[in-house]
Amino acid sequence: MKYSIHLLLFITLFHGDIDNKIYSLRKYSHVKTFYKSIAKEATKICLKNNIPPASLLAITGLESGWNQGYVGKISGNILSLNSTKKNRQLPALYLPTLIKENKVLFDSVKIKNYKPSELNWKKRPESYKKDYRPLPFRATTFNLAYFENNPSEKTKAHLQNITDFVTTFIGRKSRLKVYRNARKKMDSLVNIHGKKILLDEKTNIDFVNSIGGRPNSYNFRETWPKKVINILKKAAQQKIVDLKEVLDTSGDEVGEKLDLTRPASVVQLGARHPLSVVRNEIIEIFSRIGFTVSEGPEIEDDFHNFTALNFPPE
Repeated sequence: MKYSIHLLLFITLFHGDIDNKIYSLRKYSHVKTFYKSIAKEATKICLKNNIPPASLLAITGLESGWNQGYVGKISGNILSLNSTKKNRQLPALYLPTLIKENKVLFDSVKIKNYKPSELNWKKRPESYKKDYRPLPFRATTFNLAYFENNPSEKTKAHLQNITDFVTTFIGRKSRLKVYRNARKKMDSLVNIHGKKILLDEKTNIDFVNSIGGRPNSYNFRETWPKKVINILKKAAQQKIVDLKEVLDTSGDEVGEKLDLTRPASVVQLGARHPLSVVRNEIIEIFSRIGFTVSEGPEIEDDFHNFTALNFPPE
């Protein structure tokens, strides 16, 4: 059977049926769902940029909680990348927590399904995380459930987030020495052993240890590399030796078609909606004459809608 190395890696890492006890995190549906949408393309991006793919996938799982946190769900930012530009940061939000499940809600449609007594409203601090929602929603409190309602756009945002991480955040010209050294080491290993070294478990673990667990790194906490490596072993890295055998095969159909230097597929972005274009033009025109855009929560509670305005109870 003919397989590309990317598809084979994807199947082996996340759909294999080997050592279920060892790779115990795969039994959770949210882990499978999270990786299924990004693993194949993320692997291509990593191999193109000489980044060990299993380590990157493990980091995304840890940083986003497999996309279970509300910040990642809203922003599409699964790697906790900060933005230095105010117009790209997720702002402060006034959101309710579903008391029974201790779950933050941000979809205005779903919020309406609950009684006020079931919710605990709280102002969430401003996040410096990069917001990947498109204009005009980016860095605003509007349409917080954009990615939840547009799964294909969510996948595109996740892949763009991964691309930003491997090309810019930990780029070869990064201002942080730990990133420059890590990239230099990976490039050197690939030059000596070829791309297949990026699938080696030790290479993935070494990469994780080289970019975190110390000051001036991706995450300064000493426990961070241990957590990533635990995920790597339990959800991301499976039977790499099998992949090596495939990569070492010469003269067969797989070996002849293998090209690990092929660029990753380009993620095509759609055009802006006509209403969004008109809205942005209106905002721009009125901004020139001194008006500003005021933002507020999409849903107000009963107190602010009625009681605070002296409406008598019915």
